[in-house]
Amino acid sequence: MNFNKIFLLKKHILRGRLILYILITLISLSSIYGQSENPFIGVSDHDVVEPNYNDTQYYKVGPFGWLGTIIFESHDEFYYPTINDYQPPGYYSINGNGTALGDFNSDGKQDLVITWNVTPHTIERQFRIPTFTVLLNNGDGSLKHVPEIFEDEMNFNTFSAHRTIVTDFNSDGKPDIIASSQAMIKRNADGTYTTKHDPIPLALSTSEGKLKDATANIEGQEDKGVPVGYEIGHDLSAGDVNGDGFPDVYTGKVLLLNNGSGVFKNATDFLPQKLKPSPGYIMSSAIGDLNNDGVGDIVSAHSDGSPVSGYILLSRNGDISFENRELIQLPVGRFGVGNTKFNYAILHDVDSDGLLDIVFSVTRENPYYTGLNIQLIMNKGDGVFVDETKTRVDSPDYLDNMSGGGILSIADANNDGISDIIQSGVESVIYINNGGGLEVFDRERYAFLQRWQIKGSEGYKECCYSQDGPNQSFPIDLDGKGGVDFISYVEKPKSGSNTAEPNERVFYSILSRLDTDGDGVIDDMDTCPNTPEGEEVDENGCTSNQLSVVDEILNNTFQLYPNPVTNILTIESKNFQIIKVEFFNLFGKKVKEVHSGFETIKTDNLSNGMYLIKISSKKNMVMRKLLKI
Repeated sequence: MNFNKIFLLKKHILRGRLILYILITLISLSSIYGQSENPFIGVSDHDVVEPNYNDTQYYKVGPFGWLGTIIFESHDEFYYPTINDYQPPGYYSINGNGTALGDFNSDGKQDLVITWNVTPHTIERQFRIPTFTVLLNNGDGSLKHVPEIFEDEMNFNTFSAHRTIVTDFNSDGKPDIIASSQAMIKRNADGTYTTKHDPIPLALSTSEGKLKDATANIEGQEDKGVPVGYEIGHDLSAGDVNGDGFPDVYTGKVLLLNNGSGVFKNATDFLPQKLKPSPGYIMSSAIGDLNNDGVGDIVSAHSDGSPVSGYILLSRNGDISFENRELIQLPVGRFGVGNTKFNYAILHDVDSDGLLDIVFSVTRENPYYTGLNIQLIMNKGDGVFVDETKTRVDSPDYLDNMSGGGILSIADANNDGISDIIQSGVESVIYINNGGGLEVFDRERYAFLQRWQIKGSEGYKECCYSQDGPNQSFPIDLDGKGGVDFISYVEKPKSGSNTAEPNERVFYSILSRLDTDGDGVIDDMDTCPNTPEGEEVDENGCTSNQLSVVDEILNNTFQLYPNPVTNILTIESKNFQIIKVEFFNLFGKKVKEVHSGFETIKTDNLSNGMYLIKISSKKNMVMRKLLKI
């Protein structure tokens, strides 16, 4: 069906006025996506221009457009974060709020589940979005949206699902999914709130390889209600807190014990009052065995405004009873008492001493959500936890001025065998673990797309929408080669008219470029893999004794001239069928790529200097130096 139609006379109420807008073609909306549902989550037909524009020695842009999102509904003016902060009318926006990894089709590849956040989230809206979006790994750097993985076309539609966890709740060896439910929290004109809770969404795996709705398996949710005591689900954690070997859940001040088949009993009465504070809510939580006694312990960080940061509920000597557990107060937050938002928490042994440490993603309450930072609480054993952020975390000043929040993940980003920490906020920040100290990976090493690179938006290249790094991105192993890959998105530029327009986002992949043998030449360019450690190599990654048979053949079958070059470069080959020539500057950034016309390659648009030229056939590759004058 052809959806290149025209929306006529569609009415929107904005600022209390009736705005009539006419002749909005679906070439940028419905024809892009092949349908006009509200909202849309599916494959995008947008193309990208100059995909290698921001490639670096460490990362390259991968497949583009395997997912797109857009919401067609507008909202009225509102006030946030306080009743004095006016926000104009416009369109709702959708972005990934929580992600988790799992192999959902048992093919050995990492797949991804996303829960979505719609903003503004403090006003009521007519539409709902799918709670879970499962994306299967194609193995080529792209992901595939598979709504059919849900049984009977099941479609969760939680108003505001927040955190997401994938683990095996029903003991069948397959991944299940749970998310916290943050509720609809409407800010009223008088400063009060109206809250409407949704159930905690739970999806369990089936023997047929699908996921089924098991939300009613949680006590209190049998008739679409919520567990007794459940409040704002900003936090979510899972782990075995009673020593029976099954993952339990702590979220929104309630404790849910799992019987091993994915059926949960409300055991909130077992919790001390300080893990279910009133007033206030739990900002983040984590469950793990902090003292290695075989029983899961609970970390519970309170919301900003609380007189304390939160508490650790620590078991003693493997005792599974709750009445004998020790309650330990968390250290003061990085931005002070009452001003620290503990947005996310994970447990990870940072210093390799055998004890899990606590890592928080933190930001400020005032200025509101300012600072994309982490706080590191080191586990010293015997119930002693010490804030060592200042001595162990080396982060650049610009992070302290960025918009805060973000989730945390653990992965080996640099293939050194030591797990690193990834913070996915408005930008992604990799904290490389260097002997128990955390150092930020240089943001200039990332590859990413600019908004003008969506085909049809090239006119914005010189004037607008420039950015220094990728938007929010989530870590995943997309190609099975190790390192950390990412999925990210780029937002389509607006037309520039005074009329509000829908927010359209297109997702793409960012692939790591590894140097497996550590010789300083990335694998994509290394014609001599597995070079012995410490050996001096040339631009091809080869020592003087490693000239390969392939290199000898290539050296005798093509000519590259003139070198130095000014305007036109010629590459001639006798027996070597060239399919691609790539130009890299000395920082490893690809600056030019040619797929034909190898005998008359224009170089007048290149800056003067030294370049590495990568010449590729279907089976082989060779690198050569070129001087541009």
